[in-house]
Amino acid sequence: MARFKHNEWHIDLSLLVSTPVSPKVDHELEGLMQAVLNVTLSNWQSTIELDLAVIFPIHPCNFACFQVNDYDSSLCSLGGVDCFGIYKIQKGFSGFVLNAGIHVEKMYPLITVWKKFNETGSS
Repeated sequence: MARFKHNEWHIDLSLLVSTPVSPKVDHELEGLMQAVLNVTLSNWQSTIELDLAVIFPIHPCNFACFQVNDYDSSLCSLGGVDCFGIYKIQKGFSGFVLNAGIHVEKMYPLITVWKKFNETGSS
């Protein structure tokens, strides 16, 4: 959680969504991302503000860097910068964030809160 003035708190929550690699960034994808965020927001029951983002693949790495709790540079052949797409909503903004210079290494440590498994037992 991050702390703001006047004792306001918020939680940064990123949801990883499986899509085809390098999906077409269009209204259909935006509709899917907005639906995921709307379900999350409609179930959020706290006075703490939620800062939400959906992370989706744009490279065929299958989110290997998000499968570990601590950063491991050997998992990324791309250098760990801007290696995924983001759809974000927050006060006054909703939309895609691409090529924002996001360094995966700075996102650690990671905590997996929930993971959905398919019928074969893989995520």
